[in-house]
Amino acid sequence: ATETAIDSHFALLGENSGMQLVAQAQFEAAERLLAETDEPALPLLSAAAPFKAGGRGGPDYYTRIQPGPLSMRDLANLYLYPNTVSVVRVTGAELRAWLERSTGIFHQIDPSAGEDQLLVRHNFPSYHFDVIFGVDYTIDLTQPSRHDRDGIVVAPQAQRITRLDHAGAPVRDTQEFHVVTNNYRAGGGGTFFGGRPARVVAESTQMVRETVTDYVRERGSVAPRAHRNWSFAPLERPDGGPLSVIFETGRAARGHEPADLPLTCLGPRENGFLGYRLNL
Repeated sequence: ATETAIDSHFALLGENSGMQLVAQAQFEAAERLLAETDEPALPLLSAAAPFKAGGRGGPDYYTRIQPGPLSMRDLANLYLYPNTVSVVRVTGAELRAWLERSTGIFHQIDPSAGEDQLLVRHNFPSYHFDVIFGVDYTIDLTQPSRHDRDGIVVAPQAQRITRLDHAGAPVRDTQEFHVVTNNYRAGGGGTFFGGRPARVVAESTQMVRETVTDYVRERGSVAPRAHRNWSFAPLERPDGGPLSVIFETGRAARGHEPADLPLTCLGPRENGFLGYRLNL
């Protein structure tokens, strides 16, 4: 059962309770897998993405699981694909590049533009928006995306990740980490790691969905809550005034807005999504 709702309507703004549940289950699975290897003791991180977060799926393509018993259908709705668990070893530089690729889901924002600017690129699959738990980072939306939608590098000098910290200290390029992810990503899926396989150091035949199921079953009840380990860098207009962008999400989001986000509902949009103004 889940004591709290699991909702992906605001997952692209950091309301990541569903991803948090997946990440925690992956953490435990990775610890067991790594214990059977000769790998050195490195910081362990966990990568998860919101599979249903609108985009090309449309304004009804979201996950919302009410508090109460969790069915297999609920867990399948949370984790759609038959991916298995993999642990990869990456450097700090590779970790930063991983996150740079993920931030391509956001449009570049021009603080001097007078008109409203959309935040999210709907043609960018949300399953490529990996959030990496265990580090804290900041995204600068004034920078162009380093990659296009398909992961091809188009702006090699662009740096949207302006802060990347682990345990309160900046991540060094040469620092090493273990990251638990899925076999699709570890194999280079989504053109992460330049489209090449990552350095896999442990893997399981168990599907991630089954790993999450076991995690919930062992506890009987879970209460996943959003953990905001990333944020947008504060922006302002050239005249010093506040800057806002338009965030589009599913219509069922109304009434479930995260209390700590500066959102103003704008009502239905022509494309069927629900619009919000987000102050940056």
